[in-house]
Amino acid sequence: MPVRAEQLRELAALLPVEPKRNTRRSHQNFPGEINVPEWVSAHLHGIDIVREKPWGGGTAYVLSECPFDSSHAAPDSCIIQFASGAVAFKCLHDSCQRHDWHTLRERFDPKEARHGKQPQMPYDDAPLGDAPPDSPYYDEEIGKWVHTIEGHSGDASAEKQIDVNDLYTVVEDDSIPIEHIGGIFPRGDITVLFGKSGCGKTIWLDCFTRQLSTGGEIMDGFRKDEPPRKIIFFEVDAPLKLFATRKYVYRWGGNNDNLKHVFGRELKQRGIWLDLATDEGYELIQRVAEAERPDMMIFDTLQGFHTKDENKANEMKPLFMRFVQLATNYDCAIVVIHHARKSGTKFKTERLSDEDAQGSNIFLREAGAVIVLEKLTLAEKTKHVFSLKKAWAKPTKDDWFGFEFKEEGFYQKYTRLAFELFPETGETKTSILKRVIMNKDGWFSSGDIMHAVPNVSQSYAKKILSEMVEASLLEVDGKGKNTRYKVILAGSLARARVDPDFGRQKIVDTEGESM
Repeated sequence: MPVRAEQLRELAALLPVEPKRNTRRSHQNFPGEINVPEWVSAHLHGIDIVREKPWGGGTAYVLSECPFDSSHAAPDSCIIQFASGAVAFKCLHDSCQRHDWHTLRERFDPKEARHGKQPQMPYDDAPLGDAPPDSPYYDEEIGKWVHTIEGHSGDASAEKQIDVNDLYTVVEDDSIPIEHIGGIFPRGDITVLFGKSGCGKTIWLDCFTRQLSTGGEIMDGFRKDEPPRKIIFFEVDAPLKLFATRKYVYRWGGNNDNLKHVFGRELKQRGIWLDLATDEGYELIQRVAEAERPDMMIFDTLQGFHTKDENKANEMKPLFMRFVQLATNYDCAIVVIHHARKSGTKFKTERLSDEDAQGSNIFLREAGAVIVLEKLTLAEKTKHVFSLKKAWAKPTKDDWFGFEFKEEGFYQKYTRLAFELFPETGETKTSILKRVIMNKDGWFSSGDIMHAVPNVSQSYAKKILSEMVEASLLEVDGKGKNTRYKVILAGSLARARVDPDFGRQKIVDTEGESM
């Protein structure tokens, strides 16, 4: 298909940026450097270089077809070699956005083939880069090596002959439920924890991980017999000094053998960048995971681990898949800390929902669990309240807990975090009911609402539903027992129209019943 100038500019923006140099060279090779034309001839059988052109101080080699999809014909894909010898691969099609030079080389020129090694584990359990020379390729979408025909040796055309029977997986009985580290974070999956700036995300994680590293009682009895866990805490926002001061002020201990900190600010001073969107940054994090085999890895915060546009799903999807690959390959819980988007003063008193996360919703939509942390003022007390918004497998019967700062000590005062199950959130019965209704997808009945909010009477639920229909917030269909409803207007604007006091901190609802 023809390529527009805009596509070429988009391609250029996605490629790694090379420093400017005073001199240029074409095919001068340094030790260990890839000779792209020779590499293509040796490994991409049936694919030719149809054109060479100067690019960013180096050379762009346009391929006759994309190695990952033969329908993507020239000039849609290319391999670029910069003046430094660094190599990049790019295909313009959305379906190939997750493929880069690393995945291209591992599919057609695996590491073991280059070093003469044999695989040490089955394909399905092997991390990226541990495939034998005749292996299929690693699919980041499903986190497994995809089997092709027997004897596949790098021929791109052979990949088209995948036996469909190799795609099926039989679901066997498994009585062991998904394990949740600390009773919250699912092992082998992604948890997104988000909230507004200053709500206490980092300080809570600091306290939580220190308790988790020693085991025993977690968060004042939220978990009483948690085994010691190994945690890697990647912190790119807060400085080391802040963590050290907190450890002293709050008298926090922790097991240093189980809890390892990696500070992005410290590494930047040494010229090391924890950028998950680059092969170098991702491989560095993989090396840490390989060395430690942690139960949990924390990334605080998401925006510090990439330079992509968080509002674009096609740029966030490959990043999310790298988190999935880490969780799958190392069987650990991945916790990604994220910010809530800034809101106007009109909605500052509203409780947060899934839609309030910053940027594209790709992380919230595909994560195994989503947790919101909010800083609430209740009866002149400040509480930081956690709410579980989404979970593939609900980890606990407890939907939320909170924490607040307390002073302790007699001769010498010090501060600690005090945790509380089911903290008073200040929401009224009416606001809770309306929030549940506005978060409903598709058609629902009054019975569905009563099931979600069991302490509300049927007559009161129908009264609120009727009011919301009159306010043009709900669509209604049917009569009597067959009546069903559907949300017309969603989001913050709808919540504001539902009730001027929706989400505000009041204690008595419209019926005068205390919550």
